[in-house]
Amino acid sequence: MLRKRLLGPLLLCAASAPAATAQADDEDAVIGATVVTSLVVSDVVFTVYSAVKVDANEEPDTGWMIAQTSVVGLQALALNGLGAGFAAFTDDEGPELGIFPFATLLGTLSTFGAWSLIGSGPSIDVRARFGLSSVLAINTYFSGVAIATLVDGRPLPDYMSIPQTALMAPEFLLTTIKAVTDPEGRAEWIGLATWSGLLTVHGATSLILRGIAFEKAHSTSAFLPFATTTEGPIPGLTFVGAL
Repeated sequence: MLRKRLLGPLLLCAASAPAATAQADDEDAVIGATVVTSLVVSDVVFTVYSAVKVDANEEPDTGWMIAQTSVVGLQALALNGLGAGFAAFTDDEGPELGIFPFATLLGTLSTFGAWSLIGSGPSIDVRARFGLSSVLAINTYFSGVAIATLVDGRPLPDYMSIPQTALMAPEFLLTTIKAVTDPEGRAEWIGLATWSGLLTVHGATSLILRGIAFEKAHSTSAFLPFATTTEGPIPGLTFVGAL
């Protein structure tokens, strides 16, 4: 009789346990989806607001910039760290490049927000500030991935070294010109020119090293001190290999 009394509650608990676990998983999924959706919506709102202010060349409101820097800044840091982590610790090809546009957008918004709060000075208007914010965001992302691969002891993969070289080389040229023609901001332009120049050299060097490694891996060329005939090897010099 006692066994029958205990059997009912035990069966009820066993039946309810999977349902409770499934319900908890569903709640976590809903919470996660809600958070992600909220962040995406807020990012779109901040992007539109900044774009409107930049287009009108008007100073953004302080309250907006505080919120934009706080909300978007954390996301930008996370994406930059994620890109560097993929570059350093995984063999998967492509995640760094896929993260790049999102990290650049959020990095631009957060840098623009922080810069607007600090104050830009009379020589940098809203449009120039936003443009330079995007330059800093791009440089920061490329630098994180570059440092991660250097620490790992390997050159950049081609899908990162090509865009890095293609974007950093023009930036190096333009910032060098500005360093010569803008005496007031010369120190800042020299810093940007040095930064972009190093990234250009790193990207180009990675392309060269990857090309050399590819040629070595796919080349079996050799000189042999004999010639192979149907009757066997005879003295001579033969070049064999795959071109």
